Amino acid sequence: IQRKKNDDEVFHHHVETATSVAAIFSDEFEIHPTLLAAANVMEKAAKAKSNNDKLAFLNSVITALQKKPELLDTKTMAHALAMRAQVLLDQREFAVAEQDARDALSVNPSQRMAWRILADAEEGQENVEGAIVALQNWSKTDPRYATKVRNEISRLRLASGNGGAGGLAATP
Repeated sequence: IQRKKNDDEVFHHHVETATSVAAIFSDEFEIHPTLLAAANVMEKAAKAKSNNDKLAFLNSVITALQKKPELLDTKTMAHALAMRAQVLLDQREFAVAEQDARDALSVNPSQRMAWRILADAEEGQENVEGAIVALQNWSKTDPRYATKVRNEISRLRLASGNGGAGGLAATP
């Protein structure tokens, strides 16, 4: 990161974490201290080895953000919910993962990871149409995955006996 302190001085920083980036810019931008702490704990969750540790970290972040009404609708909250949904999905807790993914999307409809998790949670609950809708929305928020989404939709339709007709799967 290159940052200009004044007209004469330019600083170069090597940063490895979101917390470091936030600390560097905290004097230039007003960043809520709870968001800084959340970023730090979310990094720990991402590095944790066990799902129980990941859930403990993420639950603490979500609880802390829920205590601050002004932080409920932040991208940080959406990302924490999506991260927790992924852990729950890995544990095959599909209904709870679905709810966290939906909560993340209600805060930030552009949360690409949440759309993908929602699709997997819907599929895990044998709701093929719900999975297809989530995949289509994932593709809309991140067109780079359009081909992957078409393939996934075709796979879902074939597995459900719907033959891959219609919807995004038929789109070039």
